[in-house]
Amino acid sequence: MSITFDAPHFVAGKQILARLEPPQIEQTETHGSTFVTLATSAVTPDNAGGAILTYTGAGWHVEDCIEWVEAGQYRCSRTWRNDAAQPQQVVLSCHVTHWGNRLDYLIPAVNYNGNGWGGGQEPKGLYAGEGGEGDEARREALWIFGGDRCSIPACTISEGEGYAVALHGTPGDAAQSGCALEPVAGGLRHWLFWPLQEQPRAYTRRDVYAPAIHNTLRLDSGESCTRTFYLLLMPAAGPHAGMAAIFNATWMRFRQHVAAAFSPQQLWTLGVRFAKESLWVETEQFVGFSIGLHLEEGRWVQHPHLRYEIGWCGQNAGYAAMLLQDYLWHGDEDSWRRGGAVLDNWVERGRFANGLFYTHFEEKLAGIDNPELDACNLGHGAYQFLLASQLAEQAGRPRSLWRETGLALCDFFTQHALPDGRLGRSWWAGGEVAHVDGTVGAGLIWPLAKAYQMTGNDAYLATAKRAYRAYAEDDLARWQCTAGALDTDCIDKETAFGLLLPGLELYAITGEHYYLEQAEQAACYLASWQWHYNLSYAPNSPAAAMHYATFGGISVSVQHHHLDPWGALIALGWLRLSRVGGKAIWRERAAAAWRQATLGVSDGSLLLKGIARLAGGQDEGFYHTRWGGPPGDVSDWLVAWPAAFRMITLQGWDDWDVLE
Repeated sequence: MSITFDAPHFVAGKQILARLEPPQIEQTETHGSTFVTLATSAVTPDNAGGAILTYTGAGWHVEDCIEWVEAGQYRCSRTWRNDAAQPQQVVLSCHVTHWGNRLDYLIPAVNYNGNGWGGGQEPKGLYAGEGGEGDEARREALWIFGGDRCSIPACTISEGEGYAVALHGTPGDAAQSGCALEPVAGGLRHWLFWPLQEQPRAYTRRDVYAPAIHNTLRLDSGESCTRTFYLLLMPAAGPHAGMAAIFNATWMRFRQHVAAAFSPQQLWTLGVRFAKESLWVETEQFVGFSIGLHLEEGRWVQHPHLRYEIGWCGQNAGYAAMLLQDYLWHGDEDSWRRGGAVLDNWVERGRFANGLFYTHFEEKLAGIDNPELDACNLGHGAYQFLLASQLAEQAGRPRSLWRETGLALCDFFTQHALPDGRLGRSWWAGGEVAHVDGTVGAGLIWPLAKAYQMTGNDAYLATAKRAYRAYAEDDLARWQCTAGALDTDCIDKETAFGLLLPGLELYAITGEHYYLEQAEQAACYLASWQWHYNLSYAPNSPAAAMHYATFGGISVSVQHHHLDPWGALIALGWLRLSRVGGKAIWRERAAAAWRQATLGVSDGSLLLKGIARLAGGQDEGFYHTRWGGPPGDVSDWLVAWPAAFRMITLQGWDDWDVLE
């Protein structure tokens, strides 16, 4: 295998100021060890066992210091010195070419093999549009992304020909850099740029673009500039194995401790407060929880149109079950009353004869008899109904209708699974499938596995196993999990959770290592969305006011470029994987995700932009980059799900010390 370490290019506007001849990195395998030969006469070994390469020409002196870090990992520092008599306005760059055919590629949290799935208008492929005719037009159409959009700073990855190759920058440069992947004859070229570049447009909201960002750097005569970056060459023994190794190596390099904003005990109490004080609705028509609160003339009010959802964002069933748990832990009769009333309301008013139930209760209130019901909400709802029935048994207050409601939903899918084993993206209440595509149907595997554990009914297990293989061997195998974030139509991170935790459940039930292996593959995919470094923000930004750290955080999807607190739930899957598989890195990732997901939770005193957040509330969106607002802004949307997810993890994990 050979990697070409290309010459530096110096660009101002469209003018190339210098193009220097490249050295070449040749990689060979000898006795199981990796050796790198720098094939150029300009190489001088340094004291660290690396090499120093120098180039001169066109008024520039450039020096590369390449240092071996450990197997397959190189730290590179490139210094540009302006030897011309006049100042230069330049874009500094470097690029590395991975030679091979049919290479998979990834710009983590931004581009998954071209983002080909879904109808969204997020950046797709490696060029905007068709890329234009001719080399210059294609280069101008190349997607260049700011380094802070990536979960590893300014990172590009390709995998094939037995290796994965990554080129990435450093945390300190992330917000002042850019990266791109460029197809070339026989391979893919990885680019790094300094300072910040976003071209040919900057993606600023879902399906919305702003003009390109094309910054330059001034170097006076005799002035130098040094930038450090990393080159990783990882063996790929199986699909995505090299990519997974890159994420692990980068985690170990940049990992840090971010303190949780509150203890687990405090977060449980705040979750109960948020449910009761801010989300609660009790009328003749509905008993349950609002989906969230938004600002109206400076006051927090329950959203008037997005209202009552059983799972996903609204978490009516999740909050109900957690209030039952609160009763078991603390003896709070008010928690029991409210939790039971929510489930009873849905059972009595929201079920269909075929076993399905309303996912959005406002459709029931509006008299819609045949609504479209999404698999995500159905899966969350059924699981929590089954869990609630177990909690009721523990309390000595059995509710058979809760159990029946969860099992009836599972019965529907044992009878209506699609021919390939998938469970559909959404269904009409009358029992007809509405949309087939998307990984989101995997969210129904969780209640099916639980139904088997509770009943021993082989039909539930058979349906769960067949569905799991259908999603794992297609979507997960391509690292393209889709359609879990219901307000998007794209590749995302959420749906992979439906293969992580249920995979561990199926492994526990069957003892078949296949499910453990696939659960770990889902965990690796989720790791690609987790922030491996920290960014800094302006002192007057909301991020600074809440001491926000990006390290450990989770991005939403390729269509929504911001962070959210979803890591609070992913942590449960990673913790269980660490316990079952024995790998400490999953415990580390889980703890980091959990702690980061507590940032921005309010105890009632948190002021952002002059407005206090409600106790237990937390903004859904954190704008870590140029998205939805200036970097460091928040969404002003106190949605229901973050507190519910924290409570679900606390209910499902018995060692809270790791979450401190």
